[in-house]
Amino acid sequence: MPCDIATANVEIDKWKNRLYRWRFMHSLNAKMRLKAELWPDLVKMPPAKPGHFRDFDNFFTAPLHGFADAHDYWTRCGSIRFIPHIRVPALMVNAQDDTFLSPACYPVGIAEKHPLFYLETPTHGGHVGFVTSSQDGVYWSERRAWKFISAQASDRGIEHRQ
Repeated sequence: MPCDIATANVEIDKWKNRLYRWRFMHSLNAKMRLKAELWPDLVKMPPAKPGHFRDFDNFFTAPLHGFADAHDYWTRCGSIRFIPHIRVPALMVNAQDDTFLSPACYPVGIAEKHPLFYLETPTHGGHVGFVTSSQDGVYWSERRAWKFISAQASDRGIEHRQ
């Protein structure tokens, strides 16, 4: 989870992530072209398609949602700033091999001090991958989320069914 959006965008712009970024930008630009056709008074296409998230967010995301620019959007919407205020148990799982994440996206210091924020950093999993083969088609991440929720419910004396 890129909880620090600004620094994660530095990572996605690195050479090793160029194909991922290209694919994301190709998809996002295609979606915005459709939106521009549907709402020509609201959505305008730039002369050149944005090739980076900063350009995309500066041109589309920020103005359409009331932000000054991409940096303003990233700073105000990144979940890193909200984690210290968590009031219910929350689990964040960020794989160590996720090439999109910066060191700031692993808020170890906050997790060490916050009694309701749990951070797990498995060695493998990629960017929200955690795909494991199972006969029932359930991903590891789904099993982990269920285990976490079940443990929290059990700690609070709440009954739950499988």
